[in-house]
Amino acid sequence: MTSCDIRMVREHQGHSISLQGRHSLERSGRGSIQLDRAIPVHERLRIQVQAFHGYGESLIDYNHSQTTLGIGIPLLQWM
Repeated sequence: MTSCDIRMVREHQGHSISLQGRHSLERSGRGSIQLDRAIPVHERLRIQVQAFHGYGESLIDYNHSQTTLGIGIPLLQWM
């Protein structure tokens, strides 16, 4: 199976925004798009908001299109 992923990240003064797109490159045309936004609340505390639309957010739902919105607090800062 052939697929393509692309991710763009922009950071400025502790804020970060990330956009990721995926496509299977097959006739089914299944893909997804994900938008993440991290907002600093305090010196080491950030709130993260994530929006997802498409196929394959989890292995259970790999064959179903869905739209989800999540809010959380990252425990580790990777960047």
